[in-house]
Amino acid sequence: MSLDLYLYCKKTPSKSAIEKVILPLGFRIEETKGRGRPWYFWFEEKDLASVRGCWLYWYKCEAGEEAPRGTKTIFVATTHAGRSYEDLDMQNHVIRQLKKKFGGSVYDPQEGRYGYLQNDIPKLTYPEKRCGFVYLNTRQLIWRIATLPQDVSIEAEKTTRFLEEHGLPWFPSEIIQNNVLLPFLVSSLESFLRDFFVAFVDSHPDLLERIYERRGKLEYAALRDLLEGKVSLAEHEANNYSFQNLESANVAFQRYIGVNLFSVWEKRRKFNGKFYVVREVLQELLSLRHRIIHKAYIEPNLGRNETMRYIRFVEYAVDLLAQHLEKEKNFKIDLEKYL
Repeated sequence: MSLDLYLYCKKTPSKSAIEKVILPLGFRIEETKGRGRPWYFWFEEKDLASVRGCWLYWYKCEAGEEAPRGTKTIFVATTHAGRSYEDLDMQNHVIRQLKKKFGGSVYDPQEGRYGYLQNDIPKLTYPEKRCGFVYLNTRQLIWRIATLPQDVSIEAEKTTRFLEEHGLPWFPSEIIQNNVLLPFLVSSLESFLRDFFVAFVDSHPDLLERIYERRGKLEYAALRDLLEGKVSLAEHEANNYSFQNLESANVAFQRYIGVNLFSVWEKRRKFNGKFYVVREVLQELLSLRHRIIHKAYIEPNLGRNETMRYIRFVEYAVDLLAQHLEKEKNFKIDLEKYL
């Protein structure tokens, strides 16, 4: 939901006078077509300070407007759901600066009271935000994947049984689609682990120093890519591990993040009335993916429920890592929870 903050002003400052206040703060004018008034937007990219940014506009107070007597101009600062601490801080700050210059009364329409917005949003660090975006993007991707598994129709099951009885193996298109989906699911897990590793290490200078200490001299080609900005040092280090191989990924996470993935994934989770160990389901998924890719194997029993089991346990794996980091290291990456 959006949050608004008003400034009821008894003056009619010019656009140029207002811009002298807001442009130095980092606001820039946005497209005004269809809005009837100029809108200004603030977004701080440095250290991922902003997540949703802050909007500002103003308009002339008309007769009948609910505003204090004598109000001539109403300034409105707005932020949207998912805002960061810094976004809300700027929302208060820009209204404070306008009030300092032009006077007026600050009003919080959500609470129906005069005063600034209370900023109780956790102030996440740059590493938390960077890793949090990796986590959030993966969660959204898994949500999309979960819409794809197909049920096998009764007619297709009858046809399959009939052909199998006559020695003619045949797979319904739904089964083939579910099988093809699994390698992409594994790639999603692999990308999450690699991208999370890079984001975490890149945002911790002490870990970058550890890479130098471990690796010593770099080959010329690797050094050239680093100097030219083609890869970061963390990306270069990530190339030494296979994040599709859980043993290799675990070595990387233990060495640089201090997390034993196997311990994190030793938890049991319930699916369709049965409990499974997360790590065991992941290993099962990786083994099946290997046969599908390298042996053109089709798992004949991979219906919608079984496909969803694999998807849910990849989701569990991602969530368990986030929960472990928050509990054991006070490292918050669930942006939807905190922002």
